[in-house]
Amino acid sequence: MKRIRYLSLLMLLLCSISTWGQNEFNPTDPPEPGLPPMKLEIQVVPSDAGSVSGAGR
Repeated sequence: MKRIRYLSLLMLLLCSISTWGQNEFNPTDPPEPGLPPMKLEIQVVPSDAGSVSGAGR
């Protein structure tokens, strides 16, 4: 019976130590994913071979 008591106390201590250093985690302010939007320039060669259209990010 004493072994169970000591083992449960040890498990409680180990669990509390592992969660102790997690105070700096802030899930409400995550970094923005991906790269910032880029400007692309597209050329059609030869110019009468086709067309490109569209706009946005």
